[in-house]
Amino acid sequence: MRGPDLRGDPAHGTPGAVTPYLFLATLAVGASPEVAPFDLAWFAKTPEYKALVAAAAKPDASSGNAKLSKEEVDAFLGRVKVSGKELEWVEKYASPLSPKRQSKRVRSVMHILTSKSRLALGRKFRVDHAKVLERVSAKYDVSIEDLLAMMNTESRFGEVQGSFVVGQVFVANMAYLAKMGELADKRGDYDTKGAVSRKKNAKRIKKRVRYAVRNLATLLKYARSREMDPLSFKGSWAGAIGITQFMPASLKWAVDGDEDGVVDLSRIPDAVASTANYLVVHGYRRGDRDARAKAFRAYNPNDEYVRAILAYADKIRRT
Repeated sequence: MRGPDLRGDPAHGTPGAVTPYLFLATLAVGASPEVAPFDLAWFAKTPEYKALVAAAAKPDASSGNAKLSKEEVDAFLGRVKVSGKELEWVEKYASPLSPKRQSKRVRSVMHILTSKSRLALGRKFRVDHAKVLERVSAKYDVSIEDLLAMMNTESRFGEVQGSFVVGQVFVANMAYLAKMGELADKRGDYDTKGAVSRKKNAKRIKKRVRYAVRNLATLLKYARSREMDPLSFKGSWAGAIGITQFMPASLKWAVDGDEDGVVDLSRIPDAVASTANYLVVHGYRRGDRDARAKAFRAYNPNDEYVRAILAYADKIRRT
């Protein structure tokens, strides 16, 4: 769960140059760098593919014990089109310069997240959706200020939810992250000031690939249990969905806030209730700053993120 306002801004290619992600798109799949058709033939030979098939085959209790066969996974992958847009973010993440630039980016937006204009948005949202906020706050014993802080930081109260096809985001990470890491090495990123070591970056990339496998498998089973198209989910470059940017692996804590029989995290009642439920499950206790911080950190482990949530909640409580 990573809101767009706290996303990193890692290494970019030189303007006008043939960036690595465009080169890789053309080389790997032999197609236009603008929209590179995903080729199941070569991906099926990778360990990432095998890991996805294995994960999708395990029944998911939170999705009615849904599971997918290898043939069903192949059918999904056959519809995937990995575009330059997804590959650009894969390239950025794979760079050993990414961690430093992400931290710098997070620190640089802290004043924006707690600005007067953001506080004004929060006050307006509180008035416009008072009944929902009060009902959820009472049911879950989560303060309205903390809920407002989450929505502010994650998506500017729903204004920035992302336009990426979530399923394709995870496929792009699975298929291209390792290669992007190799290209970062070839272009000399490790020789640049601020770069993490090769060992540390390789660990980051492997962890991210496992993360993509887990989230994509969960998304496929979630969609199956609800008779939805897994490619219908839109979200951030990282694959986060809805007003408070739930990752698919966290959808088991999403709830139907307006009791209409459908969980839709792009709708305010469901997003607010789901966020409150997630926080409580992860140890949130109203009025306990340490317990609150722990729950926020479960949502996003970035320390600056947690500070931003606490700071916004404190400020809007005083206004």
